Amino acid sequence: MDPDRLQEALRRVRRAWDELPREEFERALDNAYLRMNLRQQYIPNRYINPQMLNVGSHGVICSVRDVFNPNLKLVAKMHWNLHNLDREKTNYSNLQALSGFAFFLDAFIMPLQNAIMLGDRFGYMNVFQYVGESLLKIVQRSLPINQRNVVTLGYKLFLIIESMHAARLVHRSIKLNHVTLQRLPNDKLSMSLIGLDEALPLDPSPMDNLDVVSQDSSLFVDDGNPYETFDDFISGIYLILRLSGIDIFENTGGNFRRIGNQKQRFHQNPHQFLNNENVWIGDLYNEIQRQNVHGYNHNQLFQHFRQAIPNFIPIVNPDLEIEYILIGNDTIFLG
Repeated sequence: MDPDRLQEALRRVRRAWDELPREEFERALDNAYLRMNLRQQYIPNRYINPQMLNVGSHGVICSVRDVFNPNLKLVAKMHWNLHNLDREKTNYSNLQALSGFAFFLDAFIMPLQNAIMLGDRFGYMNVFQYVGESLLKIVQRSLPINQRNVVTLGYKLFLIIESMHAARLVHRSIKLNHVTLQRLPNDKLSMSLIGLDEALPLDPSPMDNLDVVSQDSSLFVDDGNPYETFDDFISGIYLILRLSGIDIFENTGGNFRRIGNQKQRFHQNPHQFLNNENVWIGDLYNEIQRQNVHGYNHNQLFQHFRQAIPNFIPIVNPDLEIEYILIGNDTIFLG
């Protein structure tokens, strides 16, 4: 580092030590250390051929190619701020041993002139394995989806959520565009859960949930309660409803009061929104509410998937395949 810049950095540290409360100073020092490490991780021109995939509330997502691993399909996410990058990086790293989550590859800070999209003076980048197309896009072109597939998709999603909870994390943003499906070399579809920059440790239960209140959040989170594991499952119920072609928020116009009223109506009597084919979704929701009071029980929760369709053969299990039709080389339509 240039000696003059080093002296200036030392002066800033001394001034911060004198002026900031100790907790704030330590947090600023941690951020400075993180920035330094991430800038050292940057290798110019390693990731090339960026193709825009999505712009979200926390950053820009692109597909990229790694010159060191040219056969790997990768995704790079440029975060708007350092805090979200670090949280996402930590969460993916903590879940590396579990199926249903992308393999985390790299994190770095790159100079603005080399960034994929303008933002701050630097681009805060995470790079991980490509795990397929969002379920939101697939569902939009696939509706209606048969109930066997709805049961299978819901079952696999709840297994992934359960494994995340076992790692003492809550996702806090279970929705269609945070679930992906990817066709594997054996032609089976693999499901993954992404969007981990909003996930938080369960110990203690997260309290500040203003950033996750939406059509996908549970009624209890909206009321300001601590975020619990069951809130992820309730968001999963709303997702399963959409897979079934049921949107209980269709006529709310995005109005939070109307959305809240619909959540309250569904909570009081979920079966009023359902028919004989999908009555099991209401039973599953009621089971989640029961366990929220009496404690979690895997078998009692997952039996609602197994009993959803009479004489559903093969019996619902983790190896049950998702039914789909492939159009062209890679366009998936769910059956």
